[in-house]
Amino acid sequence: MAIANDNIFLNSVHGKIGEMICRKVGDLTIVSRAPDYSKIKWSKAQKAARKRFSAAVKYANKALENKEVRDYYEKKRKIKQTRNNVAIADFMVNPRIEGINADQYKGRKGDTIKIDTWSNFSVASVIVVIINALGYEVERGMASEMPFSATSEWIYKSKEENKYWQGGRIEVRAAGLPGNEAKGFCQFGFT
Repeated sequence: MAIANDNIFLNSVHGKIGEMICRKVGDLTIVSRAPDYSKIKWSKAQKAARKRFSAAVKYANKALENKEVRDYYEKKRKIKQTRNNVAIADFMVNPRIEGINADQYKGRKGDTIKIDTWSNFSVASVIVVIINALGYEVERGMASEMPFSATSEWIYKSKEENKYWQGGRIEVRAAGLPGNEAKGFCQFGFT
């Protein structure tokens, strides 16, 4: 591996040239031998990972065309990291639902449900579905993110009465900016 500093030719080059790979890392241009993958037989898991990474690259290229998204990823990047790297990382790591607190929900209109989420970058939306004990959907709606919370906490206020709430459940979907998502549920107890 070679590192090129102040080389007029290599400073503007990136990609494969013959058997060399030139890549930019911060202000440096790094030159290395191109790997030979011709004899590798990819497993199903490796093929799936390569397909997912390809989708992440396509997402990053498309997302960075939008100025707001480009500025967002610019603020999130670290030293020697590009906006493109950050966008790909955001696509590759799904958000998580850390917890669903339905202690305040008793089937009344206006009852609150709290959802704790986690993401490398941010959770863009949280959708809550309330299903009664008979298995019917009572309501569905978007939760609101709590401003100034130390964690990514979301609140949902119910809009409908739910006579058969005991024995029912809540289903939650949290989505990141790229559309990757996590799902979770909470069963209502009998009290």
